[in-house]
Amino acid sequence: MAADAAPAQEDAGVMVVGLPDAANGRVVPVAVPLSGRLAPEERFTAALRVLGRSPLRAASAWFDGVVIQPAAGGKGEWMVHVPAQHRVFSARRKEQKLFVDALVETARQMGERRLRFFTGEKEGLELPALGMVKATKIKERQRMYDKNSASFGYTVLVPAPGSARTFSKALKQMKTSTIRGLEPAIPPGVNVELADMDARHATVRIQLTAQPHEEDAARMAEAVLLTAKEFGFREVTFAADGLSNLGPYLVGMRIRVPAGPNTLLMAAGW
Repeated sequence: MAADAAPAQEDAGVMVVGLPDAANGRVVPVAVPLSGRLAPEERFTAALRVLGRSPLRAASAWFDGVVIQPAAGGKGEWMVHVPAQHRVFSARRKEQKLFVDALVETARQMGERRLRFFTGEKEGLELPALGMVKATKIKERQRMYDKNSASFGYTVLVPAPGSARTFSKALKQMKTSTIRGLEPAIPPGVNVELADMDARHATVRIQLTAQPHEEDAARMAEAVLLTAKEFGFREVTFAADGLSNLGPYLVGMRIRVPAGPNTLLMAAGW
């Protein structure tokens, strides 16, 4: 099994957890705010406690009893311990695959390179529908973000399965989506292109032939920022004639890329 590696998580106050959305068969990464300074092996458990008090508690319950901790010596390898009586062992094939994919996406968002799975302390997960799952290697590929309008009752951003060789090509590919159920994060009537860049900063030009709704503009800006992060950028400036903002994001100002996607989900329904 393999996945695509995201840049390492730099914000110690946030843990990005991939949540299984069984209704849509997708993994939705969600940035979860954390309190205090936590060791790497404490952050996943702390994030689950926060999720357990949120509107996403049902999705996060798939990780009840699961422990993720760094392997001895580090080197980007983490170990996933799943209790022997966990519900995943009697789940349907789709749910078993989503469970594994969600853990892989969590590791990808953390910048890890490899996961090893254990049932208790015994190596491997013997999943009836998938067979034995022992380890995953997480490849280094840059991914774009698409829009999914029906996860947990909200519109969310999810990493698209494909990848691009450059940020400029990624922006072009974000205008279309060939994946069933996903929509382009860049709405019709909007052209987005890379205008300038250096090692840590990119300037992205927005041109409009039709005015997008405020929510669509904000989601597009977030998707561009998250995609920029995948390519190693830490700040983005939006340039757009006649626009002062894209939702909460100011035009003409340097904007730090988010620690993770879908932060508003944590506030929904509170």
